[in-house]
Amino acid sequence: MIYHIITIFPDIYHSFLNSSLIKRAVDSDRISVRIYNLRDFAKDSRKTIDAPPYGGGAGMVLMAEPICLAINSIKKGKDVPTIIFSPKGKLLDQKSVREYSALSEVVLICPRYEGFDERIITLTKATELSIGNYILMGGDTPAMVFIETTSRLIPGVVGKEESIKNESFSEDDYLEHPQFTRPQIFQGQKVPLVLVSGNHGEIEKWKRDPHHN
Repeated sequence: MIYHIITIFPDIYHSFLNSSLIKRAVDSDRISVRIYNLRDFAKDSRKTIDAPPYGGGAGMVLMAEPICLAINSIKKGKDVPTIIFSPKGKLLDQKSVREYSALSEVVLICPRYEGFDERIITLTKATELSIGNYILMGGDTPAMVFIETTSRLIPGVVGKEESIKNESFSEDDYLEHPQFTRPQIFQGQKVPLVLVSGNHGEIEKWKRDPHHN
């Protein structure tokens, strides 16, 4: 999977891309993350990418031209799915994560400030996507969420396939069972006896009991 990220703050991604499983996925070429500074596509010497909204209002709005230029530069005529993060977008859930993880390439637009010129959606055929019913300072955090949730479903990114298969939301909105580890008794709290019984059939029944979720 190739992730193309259009952002105003490319430095935000340095630690994210150089840590843990994401770094391993990049180093092993299972994913590629390409970051584009939106200001590089501004037309004027001041690198202007935003302007006051027509009709008045607080804050600044991202202009359509720099974003469209960035997308054209990335796509080069190819049909690459494009996502723009927005509070009014479709909610990202595990079902859509599975669908997106099958893509070979995707463009992620990360807005900032008061929002973006609505014409961007029409001109780029972008899908609006939200990660929850709350307001963030911009689209970079949702982009990282998108990369992490989709890339971990790509074969080889997470070490054990069982980790993916048995986790929360892997099927029918199933929530993963509670987890316990050593010691068996800690501050008077005991591990459920069935988990140390050695009876694998009963252990599997316990794990599937919805009362644990």
